[in-house]
Amino acid sequence: MNVKSCPEFFDDITKNNLKGALDVLKEDYKRRKKGHPLAIFEHDIKEDLTEIKRRIEAFKLVLAYYGVKA
Repeated sequence: MNVKSCPEFFDDITKNNLKGALDVLKEDYKRRKKGHPLAIFEHDIKEDLTEIKRRIEAFKLVLAYYGVKA
């Protein structure tokens, strides 16, 4: 059986994965801001918050490329 898919199908998968990852980063940011001890990128909370925020902005930029407002 040969299944054909349209390119939009893969775009939708990509957009949904990016949105999911962005949601996780936003939750990580909230937790770290409240003082959660689990480091995501850096052990220093201020540095970690900066790195998480950078990635949040990067995900938003990529999602904007796909026409998704995050």
